Amino acid sequence: MPINCACPKCGKKLKAADSAAGKKAKCPDCGCAVPIPALKSKKPASDDDEFDLQNLDVDAGVEGPIEDDRVPCPMCGEMIKAEASKCRYCGEELNQRRKKKKSKRSASTDDEMLTSDYVFCFLCSGIACIASILFLIQGKPKAGKMLAISFGMFIFWNIVSFLVQVMLLPPK
Repeated sequence: MPINCACPKCGKKLKAADSAAGKKAKCPDCGCAVPIPALKSKKPASDDDEFDLQNLDVDAGVEGPIEDDRVPCPMCGEMIKAEASKCRYCGEELNQRRKKKKSKRSASTDDEMLTSDYVFCFLCSGIACIASILFLIQGKPKAGKMLAISFGMFIFWNIVSFLVQVMLLPPK
């Protein structure tokens, strides 16, 4: 049965194998040393079946060497090599998880407006207004700037359209 513990730095909940009890491991997110509590021998229950919280040793099992080349599997908690592509215990494909994390990092391109976004706002301002409102609903950071530019261009193109129509009207 895996041992549950939490990273003291980032707070991520981790599972560790029973064989890692009393040791330390690296957190897969932040790389901080995570102490894995030692397994405690089961003592016979007292007469009233209550826990003795006065004698609880919280710091037990936090000593031990840091295993730099092993990390807990995100699915089963067994200690596996950090460079492993598949967990030997549960068979979980770890490369797919790493690719997903990398794709989340590349999502930061939504923070800044691209050249194509500016062109879209200038040439298709009405549609860009609608798209930017959808981006606002999704919570994308560039949505406010995109809405302001596309709304300004919408007004600009309506003024240009009005002036062109006035210029092309035959005089009375």
